[in-house]
Amino acid sequence: MKFFSRTSLFVSCLLLLGVGVSVSRSQEGALSANQSSHLAKHVYTASQFMAELTRLVSTHYNSEGEWELTAQQAVVTPPTEAAVWSLTVTEFPAQPSPYLVLHYKLIADGVIAQENSVLVHASLWKMAWVTRHPLSARSIFDASSLDTQRVDSFTQRDIVAASAGDNTYAYTHDIRADSLITWHDLARRPLVKKGDIVDVIATEGMLSVSMKALAMENGVRGDLVTVRNLETRKDISGIVVSDDRVEVHF
Repeated sequence: MKFFSRTSLFVSCLLLLGVGVSVSRSQEGALSANQSSHLAKHVYTASQFMAELTRLVSTHYNSEGEWELTAQQAVVTPPTEAAVWSLTVTEFPAQPSPYLVLHYKLIADGVIAQENSVLVHASLWKMAWVTRHPLSARSIFDASSLDTQRVDSFTQRDIVAASAGDNTYAYTHDIRADSLITWHDLARRPLVKKGDIVDVIATEGMLSVSMKALAMENGVRGDLVTVRNLETRKDISGIVVSDDRVEVHF
């Protein structure tokens, strides 16, 4: 035991001094065991289990929002006491959903203490847009005229999260006040309309030329549209970037 204590102290001192240290697997295991021996042993509670399980699910699916899990049966953790506990989910469902069956291993001081599965009900809470006043069809999306509300995206599907939506969208129909906005309520509005005169920015390398052109078709942001040069009457294709603005790259 004295050897391990002195080794730990020696390695710690070298690390503090910025000296690189190479430790063998046996030494590393000995140091870990020595460190664990100084930790107080405790049982792993059901609340600790659920908190860690929620963290693992959130990390795995990497979804926007706040996860909340509720076990559908009583969670019974081992009565074993250990200094170091580790929970690992060995199998996740392919897609997130309101109900998840999660297979897991619970490890106590390096030894599997429990291997089982648990059924949980899942909520994925997000801030979503909600109307403050009635909105009319074809009006432009304006975040400043909306409020936000915390909702479970599993029960309120297709909601528009407060991190999404901009003035390139317009409402497809009239919407009442105090309504959650869904993607069915929005559509990309044409930033370029057929028959309108638009600004065209043509670039080639470091050179850039601007001109006026006639839009030959409608286009939303990112669309490839045909415009006609007013002077040469030549048709060219460009990308819609904003209201009445098209970029052409040669």
